[in-house]
Amino acid sequence: MYKNICRVPAYFDGKKGYTLLGPDGRELHEARHFCRVMIIDQGKSSHTIGNYMFRLGHFLDFLFEATDLYAGEHPTEWELREIIKAWDPYLQRGENSGNSIARRVAETLPRKALSASSSQGYHDALKCFLLVSEDLRQRMRYMEEAGLIDPEVSVSSRSLFPGMGARRKIPLRERRAMVQHDMYAAVVKNGPRYARASWFPAISVPPRDRYEETQAFPLAQIAPLIRNASSLRNRCIYSLAAASGGRISEVLQVRRRDIDFAGYKVYLTNHSDVLGDDDGGLHLTEEQRYQLSYKGRQTRETFLLAPYERMFFEYLEEYWDRIPYTEDHDFIFCAETAGQWSKPLWLCHYSSIYRSFQEAVERTHGEGASYSPKSLRHAYGFYLVNYCPNPETGGYGLDIGLVNELMAHAEIRNTQKYAVKDAKLRRYTFEAANRLIYEDSDLSLNEHRLLVIQRIYEKQRNLVARERAESGTD
Repeated sequence: MYKNICRVPAYFDGKKGYTLLGPDGRELHEARHFCRVMIIDQGKSSHTIGNYMFRLGHFLDFLFEATDLYAGEHPTEWELREIIKAWDPYLQRGENSGNSIARRVAETLPRKALSASSSQGYHDALKCFLLVSEDLRQRMRYMEEAGLIDPEVSVSSRSLFPGMGARRKIPLRERRAMVQHDMYAAVVKNGPRYARASWFPAISVPPRDRYEETQAFPLAQIAPLIRNASSLRNRCIYSLAAASGGRISEVLQVRRRDIDFAGYKVYLTNHSDVLGDDDGGLHLTEEQRYQLSYKGRQTRETFLLAPYERMFFEYLEEYWDRIPYTEDHDFIFCAETAGQWSKPLWLCHYSSIYRSFQEAVERTHGEGASYSPKSLRHAYGFYLVNYCPNPETGGYGLDIGLVNELMAHAEIRNTQKYAVKDAKLRRYTFEAANRLIYEDSDLSLNEHRLLVIQRIYEKQRNLVARERAESGTD
């Protein structure tokens, strides 16, 4: 995973985090401090902390490699800034980068190039780390001036990036955008006015016109995927994820009490809200409680899609009697070790869940196909926006506000990134309008639009006929 870095578990007030070891095997205290701040001061989730420390490890791996190649044992501040500037070109272009540092490091520390949107998470982790480090430098500077630390310890009087962390006035354009997307910013008089400055520029993310082809699992292949799961337990998991559009972390934390067989309902619950003195029937350690994941869901209700709803309850009925029921917990999905049920599955490493899903994907699509469990959530949102029958309009596709509620997002922009309108649907009107302008015709715009839709219908019908012929179902 890393060449110069090692990531190891560490505990902070009983909560699991991580620290990093450098090339000499010694702990990087800056990394430990960063993890402590995220856990104790910022209260970030265990999932976010794991991702940030993983990405910070990649950055420090790059930093040590670049320093060794480019700057030597003691790089200057200018050299450090140049190395950090090369981080984004290294992530996105590697050996093909126009940045000489990024290109040279990629030769000795190769990695797969990331898209702009994928690299954003690495930049977020680095920004957070640098801001926390700058806060620590300023506190140590105050302590040095007050004579509270060893005089032999030298604290830099300058920030690595001048102005980073300082208050900056928010431009009117940014303030308007914040008011549109943030309820708190909208109700406070005059809205937000200042923010912490960051040295890094915003990363431009390209539009996602091909969203359903690259991120959402193909709708026609979801049922075969579920049937190709390696176990009855996994068939239950995949069918519930497809039916509810829930995050995989929410699905894995479903308990017996969350299932309503009579009403064909499933509730996705924030268990951290129900853990009182009796732990809501859960006897979890402090570390296990900390690992409970719940990402801003505003409602327990789910809107289950057929036929995945039917598949889920059919599989669940068969699986129900096999569910281990102990005094410790009543989680439905548990890990199986040597033929015996053990701990709840949500306590297992995500890689084991991903690996099982990927095996089912390859059995469905063939070797080389790649999707994550999250692709079922993307497919759910994409279906609701584009193809779900709408009783109000008589057409297809639900209002984005309703989809936001059904997907249980805190903000509507989160729904928009999951459920992007099919680019083909957006082209219908433009194509019809072009015909109206450039062709000598007496047809109206609506008549031209109808012709376009009829032609697309014929193409789709031919495609379905060909698929049926190939599968032998005709």
